[in-house]
Amino acid sequence: MRIRQKTVNNLFIQVVGGADTTTLQESSVAGYDTAMCQVTPLMVCNPSEDTGTSFDPQPGQQIWVKMQVAGAGNPAWGPGDFGLLDLPSGTQSANDIRDAFAQKTFSGCFGSEVDTAPGQKTAISDAINTRLDIYVQSAKSYANDKNAYPAYNVTKGLVWDKGCSKVPSQGTLDTYTGPSDSNQAIAGLVQYPRDNCIYAGNCTLGTRFGDGNWNRALYWATNHPGIAPAARPAGWNTWTRYATYRWEVDNDLPPAVKTIPNNSASGGENGIPQCFKANLPGDTQGSRCVDPGTGQLVEQPGSPRANDRSHQLQGGGH
Repeated sequence: MRIRQKTVNNLFIQVVGGADTTTLQESSVAGYDTAMCQVTPLMVCNPSEDTGTSFDPQPGQQIWVKMQVAGAGNPAWGPGDFGLLDLPSGTQSANDIRDAFAQKTFSGCFGSEVDTAPGQKTAISDAINTRLDIYVQSAKSYANDKNAYPAYNVTKGLVWDKGCSKVPSQGTLDTYTGPSDSNQAIAGLVQYPRDNCIYAGNCTLGTRFGDGNWNRALYWATNHPGIAPAARPAGWNTWTRYATYRWEVDNDLPPAVKTIPNNSASGGENGIPQCFKANLPGDTQGSRCVDPGTGQLVEQPGSPRANDRSHQLQGGGH
């Protein structure tokens, strides 16, 4: 703290009989504030705010942060707010925010208060999908951007039936659509599924907030058909999506051991990136990922494979 005195001349006070001068005391106090750096410009509202209670998300609980379509609920968190934030520079430009989502290196820090960026800004979905090795529509140029490389494992429940220049689709395969799907034993395509209650629209906290229960058995049966249930790793039936993803990435040691889903030989999905055109970093098996509780893209530099960009933000989830 610093305190300083100084004298100022009174101009208007003299008119009403005041003194010619006044002695003032100045002070300044140093303190702390919060800064969040290199985080994705996303927001999540407390679903219990109207009751005055806190929200404590649990590991593996899915939060549908940004909806493109209404589905069973309102895609907006509030009037005009679709989960996006102004960048620290203050810009609301859709292209600038798209770049912040697509590229690994995002500079800038958010303070303790943020402003929302209004509008859907549909190009954001294209940027998010670069993590899934999808470089189409407004994201075509990122296929040559060394800072927009895909995740090591890009399993997404889609196949490249028309090549990398077109949006991947389910092709002729049956794709998992939730607990109401008639085929619950094995499907043609299964991404990391949403929480069961999000599919069903009956989650306790509303459309956006799941409970962490998802169809693990169907995911394993479809994407790892060569591993019998008894031979699956211990705990697989309780793992979060992110724990499943990490097992697939961390145990993938080709050519001897291959744990990234690849069923292309039988017409299924290949979870290995195919469409990124620039040179990949020397090791892309690390952990740039989405936090399963908050939906926030996070870096984990302590990972033994530290450069990956794992991928889920909308649709399925880790």
